[in-house]
Amino acid sequence: MISNAGYFAGFQRSLTVGPDGTLYAPQTRSDTVVGGRTFDRSVFPVIASVAPADKQVSLDFFPDLWVIPPHRPREVVVDTSTLYLASAGSDDVLAIDLTTRFPKWHATQVGQEPGGIVLDASRRLLYVLTLTGQEIITLSAHTGEVQSRLRFAHDSTPSHIARGRYLFGNATDPRLTKDQWMSCAVCHPDGDVDGHQWDFGEDPLDTRTLRGAIACAPLHYTAHLDEIQDTYEFTRLLFRNTR
Repeated sequence: MISNAGYFAGFQRSLTVGPDGTLYAPQTRSDTVVGGRTFDRSVFPVIASVAPADKQVSLDFFPDLWVIPPHRPREVVVDTSTLYLASAGSDDVLAIDLTTRFPKWHATQVGQEPGGIVLDASRRLLYVLTLTGQEIITLSAHTGEVQSRLRFAHDSTPSHIARGRYLFGNATDPRLTKDQWMSCAVCHPDGDVDGHQWDFGEDPLDTRTLRGAIACAPLHYTAHLDEIQDTYEFTRLLFRNTR
């Protein structure tokens, strides 16, 4: 876990080394004291980095300041001039100029839940692995345009369950969340705990695991609800969804 300016960063799932030896770790930083419970005060995508000669990790890339915020940043690849970020919760890939720190291009609706990305530097191609979509999607490293799609597996999970699993971690539909800021998985990665202690205006509270929670009332962080549907209003308050 990396601390910076009162925020906490976590949920690192990958570590990438650049051509000059710099390490990059995409992650989500969290403001655990959620002022006014506003939807855009809680989670932010960042990319931490540490150069070979450095002794401290820094948060250098803040992609939410440039485009509609990537959600659940998952993995990056880096060449001598550009960093490419694949984000699982917003189904997109963002190319960032290493010198200016501004975006070169932003490819949206790449596929369902990008979970890995590889760069073929000689052919200037990016290969994106989508976890829910179970595709390998080839993008142009110059423009982000899709070149081809290859289905590599078939998910035997019933379609309604697979759909729910995808929506749990996705933030692209405004009916569920406003401006791609929030999804269930940001606080409950893989349905578990985030290791943070949150302050919603009452006493500080730990994130609870959701595994088996539906059969273990009382529910919610205040433990005063007896049905899972009773969490609806609280979810709408945080997500600022339209439905």
